[in-house]
Amino acid sequence: MKKFFGDKKFKFGLNATTITILIIGLIVLLNIVLYRYSFKKDFTANKTYEISQQTKDILKNLDNSGKKVDMLLFTSANYSNYIDYKQKDLIEQLAQQYDKASSSLTLQRIDIDKNPAIAEKYAVAYPYEIAFTMGDRSKLVGLSDMFSDEGFAGEQSMTSALNYVLNEKPSVLYILQGHKEKNLETDITALKAYMQREGYTIKTHSLTAQGKIPDDASAVIDIGASTEFSATEIGLLKDYLNGGGKALFLMNSYFDQPQISALSDMLKGYGISVNNDIAFDPAANRSVGGSQDIVIPEYQDNPVVAKLKDIKYYFMVVPASRSIDVLPDVKDTTVESLLKTSDESWGETNINDYNNQKAAFDAADKKGPLNVAVVASKTIAPDKEMKIIVSGSDLIISDKFLQITNCQPNMDFVLNSLAELTNNKQLISIRPKPYDQKQLTLPTTTQKVMFIVFVILLPGIVFIIGFIIWLRRRHL
Repeated sequence: MKKFFGDKKFKFGLNATTITILIIGLIVLLNIVLYRYSFKKDFTANKTYEISQQTKDILKNLDNSGKKVDMLLFTSANYSNYIDYKQKDLIEQLAQQYDKASSSLTLQRIDIDKNPAIAEKYAVAYPYEIAFTMGDRSKLVGLSDMFSDEGFAGEQSMTSALNYVLNEKPSVLYILQGHKEKNLETDITALKAYMQREGYTIKTHSLTAQGKIPDDASAVIDIGASTEFSATEIGLLKDYLNGGGKALFLMNSYFDQPQISALSDMLKGYGISVNNDIAFDPAANRSVGGSQDIVIPEYQDNPVVAKLKDIKYYFMVVPASRSIDVLPDVKDTTVESLLKTSDESWGETNINDYNNQKAAFDAADKKGPLNVAVVASKTIAPDKEMKIIVSGSDLIISDKFLQITNCQPNMDFVLNSLAELTNNKQLISIRPKPYDQKQLTLPTTTQKVMFIVFVILLPGIVFIIGFIIWLRRRHL
């Protein structure tokens, strides 16, 4: 027996067996730990499989609120008739991120083929749509909400739906009419769809017809007014703002209509002077396609635009914008720039030169840098603040311009502005993540070298070493 246990073959065999058992045990233990704690790292450029800090904050607040939310993921074995595997995986992975981030949110998978009544209750049209429910409030996130031309909007849609069910009183936006503004149904349909997706209640409003701004207004919006406001209407707007109201004004472009003096004069009382000109920027990489009046502005240090700096390869494009001056010494009012042109820019005041494509800087023009969007705020009471955001161009959000440029950051700017005004700051910059299809193309020589090294050379070395070890052990 002593001779048997002292045999070299036995010792080598015992060592090999022990090492094998240890390795197997380590692999099993590692799998158990990974299964329980699910360690994952998102290496995609756009962090497609991760939720943003804004969403994490909402889910953290949910945990602290004592509320409970159900997240219903409607599945089907026949999903491939509607979406591909990658889209299905995107939705599932993202839903799991929400589930892990909050103990107060419960993810439930419901087979629509086996539970058609539940799917019908939430108006589910396709598999892998998601419904958020809390009490008698619910919001469905459809496939069309999650997948758009701009990218994967899963987080944007899901967080908006979650925010909707958590807020029993959703923000109400009043779109002013009566001054030939842009029309929600024909001119800015994309903006309307995005606002609805964000969970806003949208209502059109005539100051003349209704004689006041409703008490439930979270903000009023005017996009491209091109006829004058009456003194009565201006008075109503002032009363609303001085009482802590919020407003977004996208000014009509100078080449399109003359300046609306009554509205401009009102804004001066809040430290904002909208000029009768068009911003031109000849600096390198600060305009589009040689059109110096379609400027690429620089984002300033303000929450409305700060996060837009993180978006690579995409940038705002502002066409035919009026410049905006910040007036000094307006009592108790703070005005900050949101978007600026370069030092080489100017505000063109000669509309004839502009129309004849002869625009050039002269003594009548304002020298840059120019503001093309600003925000003004004033504390009315400890818990009440007036806030106004003004853009020098209403074209940034028009359907025609967006169809030509497909400029998602323009939409982001307006939605971020609304989130700031309505105090839905957790929604700022939760935007669609562009589909990032990057391919690595290697030169033919490199491909051949990699084939030789990884397919022939390295496996060959391993085989030779193994064969030598086998021969040595055979002769022990």
